Amino acid sequence: MSAAGFLANVFFLLVMFPFVSPAPLSTDVQPVVFLVAAGMLAFAMRDSRLRFDYIDIIFFLFSLISIIYVNSDYGSFDFFAIRKTTGPLLAMLVFYVARYFGRYMSLKLIPLALVIYAGFGVVQYIDPERYAQGITEQVLSRGTRTDESYYRGITSLCPEPSFLACVALFCALLACCAYQRRRQMTSRKMLFICVFSAGLALATKSGFALLTLGVIGVGFLTSRFGLGKGILVGVLLGGTLLPFHSLFLKGRAAHLVSIVAADPVSTFRETSVLERLLPMIVGYYVVFEYPFGTGDVLYKDTATMVYHRESLGSLAIPSQEILLRGSLVNGGSNEVGRYTVRMGVIFVAFLVLLMLWILRAKCSLLCLMFLVACLFTSFPFPFPPLWFLIGWNMDVDSHSLVLKPHIFATPTTFAVWTNKAAVHKPAIVATQQS
Repeated sequence: MSAAGFLANVFFLLVMFPFVSPAPLSTDVQPVVFLVAAGMLAFAMRDSRLRFDYIDIIFFLFSLISIIYVNSDYGSFDFFAIRKTTGPLLAMLVFYVARYFGRYMSLKLIPLALVIYAGFGVVQYIDPERYAQGITEQVLSRGTRTDESYYRGITSLCPEPSFLACVALFCALLACCAYQRRRQMTSRKMLFICVFSAGLALATKSGFALLTLGVIGVGFLTSRFGLGKGILVGVLLGGTLLPFHSLFLKGRAAHLVSIVAADPVSTFRETSVLERLLPMIVGYYVVFEYPFGTGDVLYKDTATMVYHRESLGSLAIPSQEILLRGSLVNGGSNEVGRYTVRMGVIFVAFLVLLMLWILRAKCSLLCLMFLVACLFTSFPFPFPPLWFLIGWNMDVDSHSLVLKPHIFATPTTFAVWTNKAAVHKPAIVATQQS
C-alpha cells in the first residue's frame, strides 16, 4: 500500500470514529481527523497536485467568511468567538479530502467499524458503570451519561445514542451509494451492512434511530428497485410495521412513535423536538429583520428577544419551558437555525447552492437525506461522516480549476488552467506551461 493509500485509509477510519480521541476534550468531534485531512492537503500541495472545482471554491470562501464575519450594524468583534466559527472550514477539509482522495480508501473497513462498535456496545450493555470509567472517560472526546443506559440504549464509542445511530446510518448509506456507483460493493455486502447498521441503530433506543431506519430502508430499496418503486415499497412496509413498533422499538424511540400514533400534533410539543425546531423558527424571523444576520456575538440576545416577543415558550409543555429556553439561548440543537441567525442570507445561499450541487451527483437523494438528518437535528456542523459522504459521491468534472503552486520556481504565483488536459494530466500541462 502506498503512503497516499495508508493516509487515506487512516483518514477513513477516523471519519467512522468521529468521537474517539487521544484525550478527553470539551468538543463533540475529535480533532485528529481534521489534522490528518490538513496533512494530506499539505502533501498534495507539496506535490503540486491540488485541484479546486467551483463548489470547492464556494465552500472555501464561505468558510473564510464564517471565520471573519462581523455584522458591523448589529454585532461587535470578539476574538474568542473565532473558535466557534471554524466549523465550515473543518467541514470543507473533510469534504475536499473525501472528494479527491476517495479512490485510495478501502470500503472493506466499513464492516470492521460496525463490528467494533457492536463489540464495545455489548460490553457497555453488560456493565455500563465500568464501561464509562474505563472507556468513555478515557477514549471519547467528551463523556456520556450512564444513569439512563438501559432506557436510552447503548452509545458504544459515541457520547450519545443518536450519534451512534447516525454513524450506523452513514455506514449504510455509504454502502448503498457504493453499490449504485459500482465501487467495491456487492449486493451481499450492501445487505449485510444495511442489516447490521439497522440493528445497531435499534440498540440505541433513540428517536434518531427511527429516522435512521427510515433512511436506511429507503436507501436500500432505491438501490435495488429504483427511486419510485423504492419509496413506494418503503412507505407500504413502514405503514405495515407501525402497529407493531413496540416489539422492536424501546426507550425514546418507542415513546415518540406512541405519541405520533396517538396525537401527531402533540409531537411538536415534545421538548426534544422543539429543541431542534425552535432555532429554525428564530432563524426565520431573524432573516427577515436582519438579512445579513446578527453575528455570533449577539446570537444569545437575538434568540432571547425573538423567543419572548413571539411567545415561543407557549409551544412547550409548561414544566419544560425553562429547559427549552436555556437550550435555545445556548445555541439550540439545530445548526441551520444557529447559522441563519449568525449570517442570514449568506448561509441560506450557501446551503441552497450546496443542495443544488448535490443534485448533480448520482446518489443525490441519499446525500440530501443525510444532510437534512444531520444539520437539521443535533449534530455539529463539521460532523465528519456528513461531509465525507457528500464529498465522496461528488465526481470531479472536466471543467475543474486546477491550482498548481510553483513552490520551487516562483513561490508567490499560481498557475491556473481551465482546460480538460489540465484536469487529467496536470504534470504534463505544467511542463508545457513552464
